[in-house]
Amino acid sequence: MSGPRDGGYQGAGLAPVSNLAFAMGCAMLVFVSIIRGGNRQVALIVLEWLGLLVCVLLLARWALRPTSAVTPSPGDNAAGKRRASFPVLFLALAPVWFALLQLTPIPAGLWTALPGHSAYAAAVAAVGSEAMAFRSISLQPDATVASLLAGIPVAAAFLLAWFATGQQVATVVRLFIIVALVQAMLALMQASEAFAWLQFGAEGKPKGTFGNSNHYANFLAMAIPLAWLKFRADPSRAARRQDRMGAKTMWIVVVFVLMAGVVVSMSRTGIATALLVMFGAAALVGKKSADKGQWQRYLLAVAAIAGLALLLVAPDFWATRIADRAGSDVGVRWQVYASTWDAAWQFFPFGSGLGSYGGVFARFKPATRDEYFEYAHNDYLQLLMEGGLLGVVLLAVLAWLLVRKCLELARAARQDEDLPFDLLLRIALGLSLLALLLHSAVDFNTHIPANAMVGAFIAGAFLRPAEARRRGIRRSSSTSLKSGSGEMLGQGDL
Repeated sequence: MSGPRDGGYQGAGLAPVSNLAFAMGCAMLVFVSIIRGGNRQVALIVLEWLGLLVCVLLLARWALRPTSAVTPSPGDNAAGKRRASFPVLFLALAPVWFALLQLTPIPAGLWTALPGHSAYAAAVAAVGSEAMAFRSISLQPDATVASLLAGIPVAAAFLLAWFATGQQVATVVRLFIIVALVQAMLALMQASEAFAWLQFGAEGKPKGTFGNSNHYANFLAMAIPLAWLKFRADPSRAARRQDRMGAKTMWIVVVFVLMAGVVVSMSRTGIATALLVMFGAAALVGKKSADKGQWQRYLLAVAAIAGLALLLVAPDFWATRIADRAGSDVGVRWQVYASTWDAAWQFFPFGSGLGSYGGVFARFKPATRDEYFEYAHNDYLQLLMEGGLLGVVLLAVLAWLLVRKCLELARAARQDEDLPFDLLLRIALGLSLLALLLHSAVDFNTHIPANAMVGAFIAGAFLRPAEARRRGIRRSSSTSLKSGSGEMLGQGDL
């Protein structure tokens, strides 16, 4: 594991702090998928402590940095980068904002007057419960505390990517692909009766070590664009042609195994998003080549991978999973969405409290449904109900940052036909994040620690500012981006 290479930015004595933060962050991102995607209390306790330590180390690294360590070049817009950091800091500190808003005690009379709270005040009075002088806005404070604690490792993953060097980002990307590949291979074995014991007591569709096949499929879908990037644009131009062909063959096999792993999960949205981002990676990353015919061949290769995966791994997929269940599932979910929307506006603008959906939604669920709904199966609607206006603001800030970065990348792509590796990596990261954002519209992937933490790291790596060139650096290093090293120097200065 290589340490950071941002030279004077760290200052004397800060390298051990940075290395330790990076090592613990990597351990956190690898460990999170082992125990049901991190969605178990034992795993969460470990992840929360690791996340807290990573945040403390990153804060120490930032606070102790020499302010004059990085000298921006004349073309750098340092003020613009500082301005860009404020929205990032706002996102990273989201647990703090929710704690201040939803857990700060307020007088009981004011609490009763809040939107949506009067019915609960009446219920408390009806059962003769002892009156409290102060209450927090959240209807379930304990659930909100648990949700905010679970957000610590997510914030740590986001900040880890923001502060990391380009070499460190590339290292985490490789680790993520390896973990996803292991999950896919495990799921493919689980599909065979001979390896039924590999389900580890969790019956049902193959899902690796996750507790739900949809979340497992989304985890793999996020890895597919990054694996395709390694196949298409792995920066190893100095290698012999024979070695390059061997590497490309290996990566095309990795992409196929990942896609087959998604298909075997039988997750409809997982398969759809995986196909979308895989074709997107082939189309956008493939444009790096000046050979238009080669670009078309890449699209055909992707189509072949997808077709083989669908035919060989799940030949009865379309008949059993989509045709039989699509209609009923869609009907139920639209009922839940409509009820969640109504509930959200009853609690707006303060929300019912993070983590309170399962307990609060019982009052609003459709009369025809007897099930217990712990999640809305739409993370955006659930955030609107639980978080109120603050949740809307957080989503708006994230959307603004993502759109601005996409426009920035589009301008850079138009200016340079031979796209540098850094730009290709950003495109692949953007597609990986797209897989999470799309799937979360019909599921609760961001409530699963593995998906949320990997997604947060990908978002941080995608949004990080462009490299700042330091004066006095050797020309060979300053041109490393064009040579395909993918090294991004010393950014993330909050």
